[in-house]
Amino acid sequence: MENFETIKETIRKPWLTIKDMKVIYPCGKGVLYEMFGAVKEKAIEEKYFIPVCRPPVIPTELLLKMYPIGKRKSS
Repeated sequence: MENFETIKETIRKPWLTIKDMKVIYPCGKGVLYEMFGAVKEKAIEEKYFIPVCRPPVIPTELLLKMYPIGKRKSS
């Protein structure tokens, strides 16, 4: 498990990769890819600027809005 300083440092980045997401969310790659895809789709829909680069990135702000840290998903 990552330490809190590493997580805080990662959250300060404007865009995140799948590798960055792994630092914040302790789950498998399949779940991370699903989350990444959902956030990217929403970002495009809401007209966020997304840099075209490799590896691909998503806006940190939207990721944290869609998947808040420390909150359980209600059924």
